[in-house]
Amino acid sequence: INMELFWRFLPLVVLIALVHGQGMGQGISKHTWAASDPISCSNWFTTYLPTEEEFHPGCEDNNHCPCATQGRVHTKKHTTDKQPPPPGNMGFGLHSINCTFHPYGELSIADMEVKFQEKFGDFSQYDAFMDYNMGLWANNLDPF
Repeated sequence: INMELFWRFLPLVVLIALVHGQGMGQGISKHTWAASDPISCSNWFTTYLPTEEEFHPGCEDNNHCPCATQGRVHTKKHTTDKQPPPPGNMGFGLHSINCTFHPYGELSIADMEVKFQEKFGDFSQYDAFMDYNMGLWANNLDPF
């Protein structure tokens, strides 16, 4: 084995292993938004995306915890006969949270949502805040 070649490609192998290791507790595994009505967000996620609700320990149910109202879901892991599910027990997390337990500034989350909606309008003109979004990829839209 050529050791120079080995050392040259070792960082690539490590990077590939790290990228493949994304998941709960391993790298980027969720996206969280502040929302005035996180339960409606959760309902939208479960209606239009292949997701299922997450239960958070310490909460009285899926949407109410001592510190927040939340809508927490995760993507379902796609499996086929030829492809087993990826490691870990959950897919990518999509979380919407209204945490009134902690103090916030002069504007509530609902007030901020109104300001963003006014800023974006009908999305006919670009605004830099539009770059803050969550993009999901599907190889095949037939299941949807």
